Amino acid sequence: NIDARIDPLRKKYKNPQTFALEIQKHKDETERMRRDYNEFTAELREEFNPQDRNSRYYRKIDQIVKGYIGKVNGKDFDFDYTEDPVESYMEKLAEDFGDEMNQFVHWLEADFKKIIEERAIGVQSDYSITVPKISVRSVWTSALNAAKGQIEARVDELDASKNFGYYLASALTLGFYALHHSDKKGQIRASLPQEAWGNIRPKLIAHFTDSMTRLQKEINALINDFCDRYKRQFDTELQGRQRDMESLEGDKRTNEELRDEISALEAEKKTFEDNIKKCTQIAGEL
Repeated sequence: NIDARIDPLRKKYKNPQTFALEIQKHKDETERMRRDYNEFTAELREEFNPQDRNSRYYRKIDQIVKGYIGKVNGKDFDFDYTEDPVESYMEKLAEDFGDEMNQFVHWLEADFKKIIEERAIGVQSDYSITVPKISVRSVWTSALNAAKGQIEARVDELDASKNFGYYLASALTLGFYALHHSDKKGQIRASLPQEAWGNIRPKLIAHFTDSMTRLQKEINALINDFCDRYKRQFDTELQGRQRDMESLEGDKRTNEELRDEISALEAEKKTFEDNIKKCTQIAGEL
């Protein structure tokens, strides 16, 4: 019975338009995924680009650094100061700068995490941003020793300038000239805090600007680390969708084979029925 063979095949057979719609839908969704992925990663890189002067994160870190450079350049120490206030000011400046930079990093990381969560992306970067630190003690020791060396060199130059005229003038003024010379040496030595601060200034400014550069690299590393992880997840999802597409294509081919098989059986059935009609007609004529 040919009908008994055709009926099960017809039940399995689907309208070809169904497969066409499913395949097109699958392609559209995959294209949307690619578009969303590319747009999101591009926007993320643009939003958090620490070198882009239009980025609020660049503006913030630049504002912090310029503010502290201003505090360095705008500070002077008079002769009345000893070394202690200079060292204390330097320590406080470096500490406050580190605190502000850490607050900036926490703010940026919170914004970054929020954007990821809003997109419901199950990927987080394991990369953490570290604020560079300055060795206050070593900078201070180096600057102070350099200042002492500079001052002693100036005192030596003053002593070396003593000549016959100096001793004659000192004798004629009953030692007043020698006393004046001694006062000069005292003034030179009293300038130690100023000299030390002058040596510290460029080191602090270099630390501030270097911190900005290093943080910019760290932010880029954070973004790159996340995007690399997201890319691997996205590629895995695409591979799954590709397997689904291949399965759909396979089902479509199977459906086409069912159609061909049904058509062949229906043709066979028609031929069989036509032969029966001919046989009946011949039998009636006999």
